[in-house]
Amino acid sequence: MSARIEIATACLLLALGGCSLSTLERSDCTSDNQCREAFGPGHGCGDDGFCRGVAAPKRCESTYPADLVARVAQGERWITFGSLFDRSLKTHQAREKAIQLALDQVNTAGGVDGTQMGMIHCTIETNEALDKLDDEQALLTSARYLQDYGVLAIIGPSSSADTQKVFQELSSMLLISPAATSPALTALDPQDVSDDKPGLLWRTVAPDSLQGLAIAQDMLGGQGRTTTVSAVAVVHETGAYGDGLYLAFAKAISQDGRIALTELPYSDESSRDQQIAAAGNGSYDEVLFIASPTSDLHALFDYAAANSSYDSKGLFLTDAAASSELLQSADAGVLARVRGTRPAPLDAATNLTYKGFIAKYSARYSDDVSQYSFTAQTYDAAWLAALGAAWAELQEGSISSVAAAKGLRKLSQGDAIDVGEIGWNTILQHFRAGQSVDVAGASGALDYDPQTEETSSAIEIWTVDAQKTPRGLYTWTP
Repeated sequence: MSARIEIATACLLLALGGCSLSTLERSDCTSDNQCREAFGPGHGCGDDGFCRGVAAPKRCESTYPADLVARVAQGERWITFGSLFDRSLKTHQAREKAIQLALDQVNTAGGVDGTQMGMIHCTIETNEALDKLDDEQALLTSARYLQDYGVLAIIGPSSSADTQKVFQELSSMLLISPAATSPALTALDPQDVSDDKPGLLWRTVAPDSLQGLAIAQDMLGGQGRTTTVSAVAVVHETGAYGDGLYLAFAKAISQDGRIALTELPYSDESSRDQQIAAAGNGSYDEVLFIASPTSDLHALFDYAAANSSYDSKGLFLTDAAASSELLQSADAGVLARVRGTRPAPLDAATNLTYKGFIAKYSARYSDDVSQYSFTAQTYDAAWLAALGAAWAELQEGSISSVAAAKGLRKLSQGDAIDVGEIGWNTILQHFRAGQSVDVAGASGALDYDPQTEETSSAIEIWTVDAQKTPRGLYTWTP
């Protein structure tokens, strides 16, 4: 069978759309990039030396626009990104919609000289209706598909542990997480990043070194506290998120010396339940619970509601718990003793960018996006991906992860511009001139330290209101 017939056969097997042919010979196919240059995204080099269509797993069939893959296969040029979220969670569904809202604004504004931007959404949930993969297999299978397809960047995952796994699996892919806060992630990129050699792991949320300090300061005398904290048990998941935030908190507490600290780490459901019970049975004023899976947080709420050992203890939660979706099923009596931290959201009454994000999301999806955690950061992550692509297109002469990452280093200095349809074309004018800009998004200023490529944020201390919704109590600023 000839190379051209083999390729044509592969094209017919694609789930969506067709594909154009070229004169590429079998011997020329030595890399995936070679096939993408000849046939476009969605093609890779097979083990036999033929270019083949990359078949989408069922969990990655959702796209924006809905016919994106077919249009690309038919020869249309799109700048394509991927996302990794757990679509079984309403909060993560809202994050996907926030991405689509941002890209819709980019495309309405004309894209980059007419080139539009699209998204392939992969869900990383365990779901036997999709396949037999466990959590980690679902995550990495989806990530590999996005890389094989040829996306420019991936938005997500949300958790620090998942972000670390994906970045280490796909070391050449630009990754922008809207919610991974572990300080340990900073060290995954080279320590000598520069404009010529940018890092490929970015996030629109500050690392937990700030959150750990804010928790410590609150326990040492935060606003609204009626009792003194003298002994704290820290129940935390092991791994990038739990270990990183615990160490940041423990460092701040130990420097003060007024609060006795007990660490109770866990690595699985059995040890989690044991440590939750141990914290309840101990002589602690407060239990700090650091976990990202919703199942772990539900386990804490259920145990605290059923066991009187928790009746006199305060519960301190972190950013992963600041979700109305999660809190709705918890016991009201338990929630009355909860305090927590999260990156401080902007005031929609005074910040026009955040206000516009909420209004446009509501108009499109008939929902209040402010009740879902990290949606503003996800919206901004989509804008970062689009802006990185624009810089690559206009200044680097190629569309690649490294070229786009170079663009992300051009967003923290220069004329102040808010993201949005109007700001988009103003930024493109600066990019065409080779100028950087100072961008602000729906989550705040997107200012990145050139040495660490990390941003900063004020931290909000929150409690839970009668509607079981997290409400800001006060804001801590580093």
